[in-house]
Amino acid sequence: MPASTASATYYDILALPTPLRTSFIPPKTLKTAYRHALLQNHPDKSSPASSCTSERPIVYSIDEITRAYQVLGHTKKRAEYDLVLLKITQSGGEKGIAEREGKTGLETVDLDDLEFEGEGKEAGTWSKQCRCGDENGFVVTEEDLEGNVSEGEIVVGCRGCSLSLKVLFGVLDG
Repeated sequence: MPASTASATYYDILALPTPLRTSFIPPKTLKTAYRHALLQNHPDKSSPASSCTSERPIVYSIDEITRAYQVLGHTKKRAEYDLVLLKITQSGGEKGIAEREGKTGLETVDLDDLEFEGEGKEAGTWSKQCRCGDENGFVVTEEDLEGNVSEGEIVVGCRGCSLSLKVLFGVLDG
């Protein structure tokens, strides 16, 4: 297992061997690895004896495990991911999933899912409560949207924790 979650690949997270890009992972094997990773990293399922030792195994978040399962279980996404891993290996670098994929704990929503504030001090902003409890953890302004019109999406971080939110939006002509 790798030294930290920052250097882990999706294969490491699910404890699968890193295969050649063309090799096949049977769906049953992938699902078994996914379930095992969830159980191994669930806080209520870890053994009390292991928490007393100085060398605790790396704990991956549910988001990391789920993302690994989604990518490795989708043929096209897995091929793209394997290509990125191959390029990193060939260049001699080692990047973790957070660096390759952007943010951990990334939730994708539509702008319409956020609450709009049209008047007062916060006029022209959208906000969404974060699961950390911050009422307005994620805030998007009209300025933010204008700066990202060509992409049609913006990633904002929570003001109260390390989670991020990808907000998808479209511009109507008219």
